[in-house]
Amino acid sequence: MGERNVACLDAENDLLGRVFLIGSDKLKRPRVLGVILGVALLGFILSALDTTVVFQTVGGVGARFSWLILISGLPIFCAAFSWFVLFQSGSRPGFFVLLVATWVGLAVNWLLPVAQVGGEIVKGRLVRARYGALTTTWPTVVVDKLLQASTQALFGMVGLLLLVWFTGDKGFLKGLISIGILSGVVLLVALGIRRFGVFALINRFVFSVWKAQRDRGKSVEAHELDHRVRQVLENRKSLLRAGLWRFGFRVAFVFEIYVASRLLG
Repeated sequence: MGERNVACLDAENDLLGRVFLIGSDKLKRPRVLGVILGVALLGFILSALDTTVVFQTVGGVGARFSWLILISGLPIFCAAFSWFVLFQSGSRPGFFVLLVATWVGLAVNWLLPVAQVGGEIVKGRLVRARYGALTTTWPTVVVDKLLQASTQALFGMVGLLLLVWFTGDKGFLKGLISIGILSGVVLLVALGIRRFGVFALINRFVFSVWKAQRDRGKSVEAHELDHRVRQVLENRKSLLRAGLWRFGFRVAFVFEIYVASRLLG
């Protein structure tokens, strides 16, 4: 049984590596090139901005700007803890590692055109690089992404309900219907993942695109990973705690924007 678990954990890297070409020696030079291009892009953006106005605005806030920096860490903490509670106690990484990985993942999702998915792959890889085969990272990443979508729909629904309540404008009800449809889609995706799996679908997709002969061993490993996803989904207590912390991330993010708008005018 232990050998099977180790093989399954190793399969996580192998399967994701085949899909995203992560960990390949062929990507070492592109990674370096990507860093150079990223720094060059940052320099270009800074040169295009009127940095004088930026520094004047920050200078006008004064020492209170440090409070904004501290508050900006609150949503990151909530997101990291939401991910943290999804792990089983015996395979749970250190919280600080998850905090840093979450921070980097959010930065990738917010700053790069990666469809809010690339950051999830990056944060998962950071944890796997730190702990190797000691933790089942990818199943929790999949469930965490589902929680992100579901809490976003719930948060939007609560916001529209409050708008209808305070303004009396029933035109917002159309938005509620749209969010209700989105919630239904998220629920169907969750049910589909629970029944059919996600890693098995990825495995079939990779082999169909590459037109390679399907490896029965890899298919078994993919189904084992899907089994681990189901185990995370079936732990209702952890799922509820993670959902509450993920919803707290939404609230904390809005609070950060509110404080920034008040400080920066």
